[in-house]
Amino acid sequence: MIAVMRNDNYTNELIELGASYVVNTSETSLHSSVMELTNGCGATSAIDSVGGVDGTELAFCVRHDGNFLTIGLLSGTPIDWKSISQKTKVNVKLFHLRHWNRQVSVQTWQKTFEHLITLINERKLTLMMKDSQYDLLQINEAVGIAESSKKNIGKVFLTS
Repeated sequence: MIAVMRNDNYTNELIELGASYVVNTSETSLHSSVMELTNGCGATSAIDSVGGVDGTELAFCVRHDGNFLTIGLLSGTPIDWKSISQKTKVNVKLFHLRHWNRQVSVQTWQKTFEHLITLINERKLTLMMKDSQYDLLQINEAVGIAESSKKNIGKVFLTS
């Protein structure tokens, strides 16, 4: 497993969690690193939550007939995945939680979240700690904190 980061903040933790390699894209080219680590073959599969330029670059790191799962759009920049799939010869699959929520039964939804809660209780899945908490009336301040944060320090929670 090759983990991709924009800094070295979590390199050691990712290695401890099972990553074989961590590529810091602020220091090295993602494509060059992946090709070197895979002897020029490319990754078998990839998961992207960023989209935009970064997601596109990651798609080009996957070998032909490999699998690419996009699960979000943190960059806010949409991608024409059909075009990327044709150019890269990669099997692109999209998963968006809001679409899944509309398609599944209430029972499936509840069973899935019960499973997630079990994983959290068993400490097999951990959630990021909260950084700060703001009253809903302080929404502008909370958004400002979340947007200005250069490093991933934790979630900003809104309460009422």
